[in-house]
Amino acid sequence: MCRIDTGVKWTFDNEKAELSLKVYDMFNTWNPKNLDLQYKTQNLKMNMIQDSRKISLSFSYKFRNFKAKPHKEIDHSRFGK
Repeated sequence: MCRIDTGVKWTFDNEKAELSLKVYDMFNTWNPKNLDLQYKTQNLKMNMIQDSRKISLSFSYKFRNFKAKPHKEIDHSRFGK
């Protein structure tokens, strides 16, 4: 069992915008093997059919002039010792 993942990322608009495309298990090779178990009078056959392929598309944008607000100090006195 092996798996091949790949991805591509584009940046545009003066590096403020980003578009990324990711593909997981592009050849659908990440499949567990079938189970065939025989013990005394018990026979167990399990055929697993699993599609592990995934596609992810994401977009992010960085806004200019963003200023984070200062965080207040946490009052730890009420937590006890």
